[in-house]
Amino acid sequence: MGFGLYASEAYLAARGLPDFDRQCEGHALVTMSDEPPAVADLAWLRAVAAQARVAARTNGREAQATMGAAGVGLVCLPRYLGDATAGLRLLSPPSPPPERTLWLGVHRDTRGVPRVKALVAFVTDALGPLRGALRPGARPRPGP
Repeated sequence: MGFGLYASEAYLAARGLPDFDRQCEGHALVTMSDEPPAVADLAWLRAVAAQARVAARTNGREAQATMGAAGVGLVCLPRYLGDATAGLRLLSPPSPPPERTLWLGVHRDTRGVPRVKALVAFVTDALGPLRGALRPGARPRPGP
């Protein structure tokens, strides 16, 4: 699942495009809370926007998208959400934002249960057509 860095037009009109050579000095960020610590975009944002101040932290991506669209600050979102949120503009940072791998875990004792197999097939089939939205710009992979 691909990520992107976004800002609203109103935010950019007020503050200008972020200067990544100056690590986004003078800009604000809307980030995920520090829990869980394994959120990939937190470390990436610290690297590309170390001089930006954190304006808001949240534990939900939808809340981040809403705050970003409202002009609160720069926001790193999954592309499927950021691209679909009205009022957000995709920016071009110097290094690509992180990607996350989606996993579907099934306990080994239930893998052969017909209803579990049916659910796995349903989820896999449903996500297949969404590959382009989840990871825009990536080369298509062969189906399951």
